[in-house]
Amino acid sequence: MCLNAAMTPGEIIDALGGTNAVAELCEVSPSAVSQWRQDGIPKARLMFLHAVRPDIFGPAPGAQSEIRESNSELRDPRSDEKREACA
Repeated sequence: MCLNAAMTPGEIIDALGGTNAVAELCEVSPSAVSQWRQDGIPKARLMFLHAVRPDIFGPAPGAQSEIRESNSELRDPRSDEKREACA
């Protein structure tokens, strides 16, 4: 299930398992999460929920390209030299 950007905070909380489940995930009190239903989910908490429950939100836009770019930066340039020397 992927959430629609037009969903209300209450619908998001319900999709994540309800007030108590979200409170446990975010390590806050259930009353804090209940307040989010009225005031909106704080941006940092929403980003955290996106990260820990991608099954609900789906991957972040551009996430795969960012992963590929970061992996290419981690490549050891010496490994290319070794491949050339062995070829």
